[in-house]
Amino acid sequence: ERIDQHPARCADAEGCRQVSIDGLPFEAEPRPGQRLRARLRRVDDTGDQVGGHRETDPVRATGAREDRRVHADQAGAETLSRPWLGLEGQPVDGDLAAALGIGTPRGVLIDALHPESPLASAGLAPGDVIIDLGGDRVDSLSELDFRAATLGTDRAADVGFLRSGTRQDARLALAPAPEDPPRALTRIRRGALTRLTVLSVNPAVIEELDLSVSARGVLVAEARGPSRRVGLRAGDLLLEANGEPLTDTAGFLGELERSRGRVRLDVLRNGQRGTITVGG
Repeated sequence: ERIDQHPARCADAEGCRQVSIDGLPFEAEPRPGQRLRARLRRVDDTGDQVGGHRETDPVRATGAREDRRVHADQAGAETLSRPWLGLEGQPVDGDLAAALGIGTPRGVLIDALHPESPLASAGLAPGDVIIDLGGDRVDSLSELDFRAATLGTDRAADVGFLRSGTRQDARLALAPAPEDPPRALTRIRRGALTRLTVLSVNPAVIEELDLSVSARGVLVAEARGPSRRVGLRAGDLLLEANGEPLTDTAGFLGELERSRGRVRLDVLRNGQRGTITVGG
């Protein structure tokens, strides 16, 4: 169901006189049927961050990552200590090998890299084909993650790849996904967005929640009560507030404060971008 202009009432009439939703599927949760387990810190009744975890439904990037995570876990590496590669890719089959002009099908084609990916820092780029890591051949994303997890973090390893059919080698620094900017899990306690829980998107969040490497902005971890009634859903990515790009929760909260709760949000849901406008 698509709602082009959906009027709704807010529970807090003082904080929200009007709500409109443009260009978003209004009722659906992001990626139904593809639930993810997200390790998030709970927020207590005062809004402070405390230990523990809860489950939510963030946006999912690719179905192949479940298999990748299983292989990495078999290597004996915990999620927070596994090397982060920051890529999206696909195995090279016969048709793809012919299109790339590399003869025998092998390796993993890089489709996209996070700007902070260690592969990017080592000089690799989308279109390159990774063929081995640490001297061991890799032919799938799960094998690549397994080899990385086996090698561990805080060390370097050689990565072999093909560029325009020619083999090249680079030195790859293996480290956990960085927590920059800090995720700063935060619950809003007043106004039209009451009971909205958000966190900053960073490489560690991307890795833990299987987001696309292109994910940015502020992620909705939970939307209940008033914040859900205005149209927000767990898994939404908040890209802009009143035309200002969002990079972390501090910027989002600052814009809410400056606008006194009257805010136009650019939202990405299931790959579809739309707007939610709250306030008069």
